[in-house]
Amino acid sequence: MKVNVFLLRHAKVDGAAALYGHTDVGVKAEQNNQALQALLSESLNVSRVISSPLSRCMNLAKPFSEQSGIELSIEPAFAEMDFGDYDGVPFDRMSKKEWQTLEPFWSTPATCQLPNAETLDDFHLRVSKAWQQLIQTNQHTLLVCHGGVIRQILADVLGLDWRNPKLYAALAIGNATVTHLQFDSRYPMMINVKVIGQPIASFTLMG
Repeated sequence: MKVNVFLLRHAKVDGAAALYGHTDVGVKAEQNNQALQALLSESLNVSRVISSPLSRCMNLAKPFSEQSGIELSIEPAFAEMDFGDYDGVPFDRMSKKEWQTLEPFWSTPATCQLPNAETLDDFHLRVSKAWQQLIQTNQHTLLVCHGGVIRQILADVLGLDWRNPKLYAALAIGNATVTHLQFDSRYPMMINVKVIGQPIASFTLMG
């Protein structure tokens, strides 16, 4: 049996440009509603919905679950990375000293930990463990989560170096986009990447 997993990034956040990790910021209502309607009109044929506990994901996962009649479960392990003291702080409000601390993180995130933040190593291990548990269930799944989480899953699936900063700077995972993964239930470790970062409004299910 072919098993489909759809990784859906939440809609655009309703806030100033910043590193939004564990900060529970809301989303743009219009884009969220458009994503919801696109989800409801697309026959994803999933048997469960899993969501990050953060409201920017739950705002989409919960109404989809309620209107489609598909069970929703919340998984904290699929929350975005915690950026510590820099989490949710608007970039335009940062001091020169704060920028001097942040800039090395952009270039070498694996070795530059922000103050009181989760390490990239811990983030990768957290997501990777939850992902392995997810695929072992062999259930068609919609996972509503975050750009960082999707990148960690893709690194795991494709055997990419999750320490490579280009994984975060060069791989575009836009808001309200779908990444479609598929595998044979007999061989859950042999995963086929069907689509990466396609807008949900134009997403077409592939066989």
